[in-house]
Amino acid sequence: MNVKKAVLSLAVSAALVVTALPAHGHAAEGDAPTVINGGILQNNRTLIPLRLVAEHLGASVDWNSQTKTVTIAQDGLSIKLTVNSDRIVVNDTELVIDVPVTQQYGSTYVPLRFVSQALGADVEWSQSAKQATVLYKGNRIVIIPEKPRVQLPSSQRATMQWQQKLIDKLNEATDVSSIKQIRAYFKPFFTDRFINTIVQNKGLEFGDKFTTLHLSSILYIDTTHASLNQANYKDSSEYGFQDVDRRKISLVYTNGVWKVDQVAFDHSQFPLYP
Repeated sequence: MNVKKAVLSLAVSAALVVTALPAHGHAAEGDAPTVINGGILQNNRTLIPLRLVAEHLGASVDWNSQTKTVTIAQDGLSIKLTVNSDRIVVNDTELVIDVPVTQQYGSTYVPLRFVSQALGADVEWSQSAKQATVLYKGNRIVIIPEKPRVQLPSSQRATMQWQQKLIDKLNEATDVSSIKQIRAYFKPFFTDRFINTIVQNKGLEFGDKFTTLHLSSILYIDTTHASLNQANYKDSSEYGFQDVDRRKISLVYTNGVWKVDQVAFDHSQFPLYP
């Protein structure tokens, strides 16, 4: 990709919201698209989880947890972004964008059009379906933004202290061999269904413990359901990879308290260097 062309594309894209663009016939009519749930609608812009989308577009993504810097590389083009910064570096050229890179729910988010046009893809926005489609080299990626967060009264929200308590109890549940009265011990924090799962499996299926908790980690789906998301990042300098373990905790509001109802785990591995 020509660097000057890429820089111009970035400068233009940073100033625009996502609008409908004509498709160029990249994807076959019958091909099933890749669907990514997790976009965010913010200030009339669609923000996307950077790593998921960029890698589906064929780019490599490197995350530096110390500097909170993301580097996207593709075909000789290098794009560097820093969380909470409105400055990006395209190869050796610094540009200013009007929407800073943000980090939520353990993932890095950027404006949809910025990444798509920077890597040479086309974008279609469906106002009726409230979803975006990225077209690139025969692939279709459908990005579905999350629904706006439910506004709950402060009295019904889970405090940070309670969220931390649930996380601590989940970490204890990785190994229940030393807990004699499992049901009684976890009943204030877990639903009966989840306790049955723990008893049956003799603990959580994934043994790692998670400690990181962000203010934005919890998502209220409705007045009785929420999710709490965590991530562990592990760099392996010996092999040049970064391991990412994610834990999604499904919560239900019952008898005036939020309890853990289900837990899902996901493991990914990415190269540290392009």
